[in-house]
Amino acid sequence: MLHWRLNWGVIRPDLLVGSGPREPSDLDVLQAEAGASALLSLQSDECLAKRGIDYPAQAHHGHALGLTMARVPLRDFDSEDQRRGLPAAVRALYGLLRQGYRVYVHCTVDLNRAPLVVLAYLTLVEGLNLEAARDLLRRARPGVFPSEEAYAGCCMDFDRAV
Repeated sequence: MLHWRLNWGVIRPDLLVGSGPREPSDLDVLQAEAGASALLSLQSDECLAKRGIDYPAQAHHGHALGLTMARVPLRDFDSEDQRRGLPAAVRALYGLLRQGYRVYVHCTVDLNRAPLVVLAYLTLVEGLNLEAARDLLRRARPGVFPSEEAYAGCCMDFDRAV
């Protein structure tokens, strides 16, 4: 039987990616051990409900700790939803980093959505080439597989808009 545990990787000093907190007390760990000062949750309402996660309670506890809490829901393994939501998630991450936060980006198990948002941020905002951004992600989180379909679709949308 697999047991869930909170875990993360450091992409760079101001950017972490990891699994989603389940209990408000997990935020204490993220602040004390990971050094996070802001969290960007990508968990959808369905994802939260399925795991019995009370996001309002988490957000309340996070604010009480002095953490900045942000959420841009993306549905797990739904490339079209991720494609549509990716620009908002990247903007949220950009805003947090620009304000000087050490940002912890998370979905539920840190395989698809959180790495996707970080990959898109690194390439579309910071200008890293795709392979360099993938390498950076995989060094910190070897098992990740961001949706290529959602990423490519978002890039096409971006190119058409510019």
